[in-house]
Amino acid sequence: MPAAMRRLKQFGWMVAIWAMSVVALGVVAAILRFWLRA
Repeated sequence: MPAAMRRLKQFGWMVAIWAMSVVALGVVAAILRFWLRA
């Protein structure tokens, strides 16, 4: 059971990092779009 928990925690960290990178890319794209339009 501990091995599964460790694997689940690793997967959770991977998903969290992936989500944060996606959000950061979206924010950068929105700022660039707004900056280029202004």
